[in-house]
Amino acid sequence: MSAGALLGGYAADLVLGDPARRHPVAGFGRLALRVERAVYAPTRRRGAAYALGLTALAALAGEALARAARRAGLGRGAALLVLTWAALGGRSLAGEARRIGALLEAGDLDAARALCEAMKHESQFMHDLLVDGVAGLISFVKDELGDEGVERAWTYSLERSWKGPVTAIDKTDRREIAKSLAATWRAHSTSG
Repeated sequence: MSAGALLGGYAADLVLGDPARRHPVAGFGRLALRVERAVYAPTRRRGAAYALGLTALAALAGEALARAARRAGLGRGAALLVLTWAALGGRSLAGEARRIGALLEAGDLDAARALCEAMKHESQFMHDLLVDGVAGLISFVKDELGDEGVERAWTYSLERSWKGPVTAIDKTDRREIAKSLAATWRAHSTSG
């Protein structure tokens, strides 16, 4: 059931693209930004409460959708299909990548940069969550294992997760990298 629902959501994204109005991911991103502006403080407690609250809200919305689908006789798989469709954005990502790629091919670097800049806000929320998570992890390792532990963990992480991709990127055509970055920019976004 799950595999079929995921494939159905993927197919719906290919055929339908993103919702034109009232996109649920964009709405969630706007809500997250408003909540962040209202409760932000540079403390772990506030950050954890913020992240947990938004995660709980998303989980509750997903569960409510699954229950509604079940009551309608469609089953929970229908909810997974809809959530997958709403979250993917692959058709839109491909369109943005084509636009940026066309600008790069035409030699209009300024316009390509402007388009990337206009999309930048979309990744900021996820970036901030990831940075906070990494900072918290580094603080924990330092508290438990000291500076030497941080150095060993950092070296291990770089060797394990960065060396291969950096080597591959170094061998890749820069236009392909720009297209990939444009396509993934929105994939890491919660503002849709």
